[in-house]
Amino acid sequence: VPIGNSLISSIMGENKIVSEGPNADLIYPTDFSLDELSLESSATKSNVGGKLDLKPYFIELNYYEDIFDNSVSVKLVLSDSVGVFKMGGLNGTERINMAFHAGVGGNVIEHQLHVFSVSDRHQDNSMNFENYTLNLCSKELMTAEKYRISKSYKQEQISSIIQNILRNHLKTRKSVSIEQTMGTYDFVLPNKKIYETINWLALYAQPSQSKVGADMLLYENYAGLHFKSLQTLYKQSPLFTYYYNPKNVSVDIGNQAANIYRLEIMNNFDTLGATSKGTFSNRMITLDPMLRQKYVKDFNYKDYYPKSQKLNNKNVTEANSNDDYTDLVGKKLYETPSDDLQSGALRLMVTNSNLKKSDQINKTPDSVQNDYFVERTIPNRIAQLFLSQYNRLKILVPGNSNLKVGDVISVKIYETTPVVGTTTEKGEDIYLSGNYLITAIRHIININRYTCVIEVAKESLSNDR
Repeated sequence: VPIGNSLISSIMGENKIVSEGPNADLIYPTDFSLDELSLESSATKSNVGGKLDLKPYFIELNYYEDIFDNSVSVKLVLSDSVGVFKMGGLNGTERINMAFHAGVGGNVIEHQLHVFSVSDRHQDNSMNFENYTLNLCSKELMTAEKYRISKSYKQEQISSIIQNILRNHLKTRKSVSIEQTMGTYDFVLPNKKIYETINWLALYAQPSQSKVGADMLLYENYAGLHFKSLQTLYKQSPLFTYYYNPKNVSVDIGNQAANIYRLEIMNNFDTLGATSKGTFSNRMITLDPMLRQKYVKDFNYKDYYPKSQKLNNKNVTEANSNDDYTDLVGKKLYETPSDDLQSGALRLMVTNSNLKKSDQINKTPDSVQNDYFVERTIPNRIAQLFLSQYNRLKILVPGNSNLKVGDVISVKIYETTPVVGTTTEKGEDIYLSGNYLITAIRHIININRYTCVIEVAKESLSNDR
């Protein structure tokens, strides 16, 4: 069965639409090319002499990336009338090779993935065919779940430790992009699984280019494995602009490929949740068992925000320049507690920040570990990770294989009422429009079309008009 452009071409014949310019290959915004979909196993080597082509049995492919996950995943739905299950010898040790791209000529998304389970297996009453879903993950995830790391590192940057883990312990051959981190540390890795160890190290990691960043994450997309700060990702210029054009709103969206088919507002703001999590204000109490000292560190969103990298220009607590909110104690949303009250978002940690400053201990400085800045990383990370999800949308758009987790896009959503003083002009919604980070993306391909479901988030708002 021809797929994507080939299917449309066979239907339209000589009458197919050909555009000019950068979209010369575009017939419909949802066109695609499925370049490869094949199964490799010991059984296929003996039955078919190598790879088993799955394209004739393909129903749907869902390829998923998430910035808060460490691995890509895929759900592949097949309709099997020739015994692929038996020919492939499916038992959870097989590999699927896949490659596809948008009909507009986007990047090729190419992976070799591991089959880890089969689900939704249904046989037709006639017993002539059956449908089932192959659940796939990266080979790195299978390895990361199998092994633990117990190893010491002395005077190493966290970025170099993670680089060493990925290359020498995980043995990945994929592209690895690691952002350089601040400081050197002595670490004894606490016998955790590989990805669990990296996520633990991320608690202490600060990007070398940001004094307030403590929001580093390990994630995978089709370009490889990445360990980066959200602050760094926010510096990117938008890769694409998408438009949501409700009925009766006259806006020239230019290209259909930039049209949002469906919009879901996942959350617009959550002041109660943010207060509970410590997004605007949180307190860290640290104890130094060597010096027998207690320290208190408060996070204040209003102090932090001017120093931070932003996707947009406006503080989320000042959308209408209204800063007159106070609680019953008389404190602003971002102000720290009074002396007789502790912060609701409270953390307790051990610190070593002042050991090298001690006259007694500094007589043998080599025996003292470098400061690991827990007073900075933990309060900032608590706030930054929740703030990064403060405004979230889920949008359905035409398939775009150039998009991946970690990219920035611009979304323009228009208000339903005219701008004051006009009768027809529609302005952008300052709450919903703006630059967004792609935090999750699902590329969905079936026989008929290619679409993307994208989850995007932002920690700031657009300017007032």
